[in-house]
Amino acid sequence: MLNTEPYLSANVGSGTIQELVEWMQYTNHDGKSPMADWRRENGREKPWKVKYWGVGNEAWGCGGNMTPEYYANIYRQYATFMTDWTNSRGVYRIASGKVQDHNTFDNPEQVKPIGFRQFRRSGNTVEVELPPVSVIVLSVK
Repeated sequence: MLNTEPYLSANVGSGTIQELVEWMQYTNHDGKSPMADWRRENGREKPWKVKYWGVGNEAWGCGGNMTPEYYANIYRQYATFMTDWTNSRGVYRIASGKVQDHNTFDNPEQVKPIGFRQFRRSGNTVEVELPPVSVIVLSVK
């Protein structure tokens, strides 16, 4: 086994928030709802419990040529309806971004891991400052 998790992405270019909510109900909801009932009718009793959800895919180029400000606004709208305020569903909302740099055989050190410590903790709250055009892994225990 590969020990992997599925990743699904909402279509923010031509899709709707309602469409995303329905996909999440279809794949994750264990109770009674029109989409969970449809999943059962289609032969899948138990939900898949998908944790990793992209909010848009390739918001640049073919994804809509969105400015960062426009995409951030769209992201907030979609993310609001993906889980409750306490994230009791354990959903990871993943933003789409355009990363220009990549490693090649000619330049294998263009992108390399560095330590990340730009966060502040106060009681039960953690504030994170993300470097521009970055990918980070933030593990909260």
